[in-house]
Amino acid sequence: MNKKDLLKKWDKLNGQSERIKIHHQCIPEFSIGFSENFNLCAHLKINNKQTNLRHERHEEKNISFIFDNNVKIIVVELLDVFFKDIFLDLIISLFNTIKDEKDDQKVVDNFTFCIFKWRSFFTKTNGNLSENDIKGLLGELFILKNIISRNKLEINDAIKSWRGPYGDPQDFQYDTNLIEVKSKLSSEESVKISSIQQLSPEGQNLILAVVNLNKSADGKDLSMMINDLREIVISKNGDISELYKSLRKAGVEINELQKYEYLRFNFLLEEFYNASSPEFPSLRTDNVPKEIKKVRYTLLLSNLKAYRIPEFY
Repeated sequence: MNKKDLLKKWDKLNGQSERIKIHHQCIPEFSIGFSENFNLCAHLKINNKQTNLRHERHEEKNISFIFDNNVKIIVVELLDVFFKDIFLDLIISLFNTIKDEKDDQKVVDNFTFCIFKWRSFFTKTNGNLSENDIKGLLGELFILKNIISRNKLEINDAIKSWRGPYGDPQDFQYDTNLIEVKSKLSSEESVKISSIQQLSPEGQNLILAVVNLNKSADGKDLSMMINDLREIVISKNGDISELYKSLRKAGVEINELQKYEYLRFNFLLEEFYNASSPEFPSLRTDNVPKEIKKVRYTLLLSNLKAYRIPEFY
């Protein structure tokens, strides 16, 4: 099930009020169609009259959720076409959540949980990302893509390992591994370290990952990178809402990615350094006086060859 499949089904209805089942392999009675206002909508019909829908109606500015306990139906309606892409992802997520479930109460509970997990994505933000923000994000997403594709972590654990958007000292953390990601243009010889904590291992395995970029009209923009990740997550039956939650925390508005299309980069090379080594040249919590609370410094990479390591994925 993908967005193209969904849109083809909606096209068959030609804007009429009838509904069509989302997929023949879906056990629950889950269908898509158009509302009375000709908005995209989805319906979940429950046949067991003893099932409790638990809620009534939640109408927000851009999306509506109706829980009708009398006729045992849940209706999800898109109110603002600006959020169409997110709405399609929500429907796919709902489908994957309930498609194999036979217990009606579990269907309703899982469906409802999924709805409320996604509702925050249907609000607009006013943030704008700078070119440096985009470069940094592309580097982190590139590393995340490789972790998801090559690492043995369970898919949702791999997504949750991305901690940069949440203000953690390092950009990634899983098991006993910490990864700090720095993006730079290939012509640059150094990276900037913005705090004492960034290269402080704290007893764990700390890797400095440097992603080299080259600005290019035929490179990847933020939208392309996010779509690549989205496809991988869905193919591995991961929870795409976890990725969107982290992106939103990082200041990314999924429905406004086109405004960053002019910033395209080729990914040239990854370099990895063992920042856990006691000899690694860094300022960290165990070698900086407690009286010093904030530092920023530049790390010259050409002098770090002794600490280069193979890729860690």
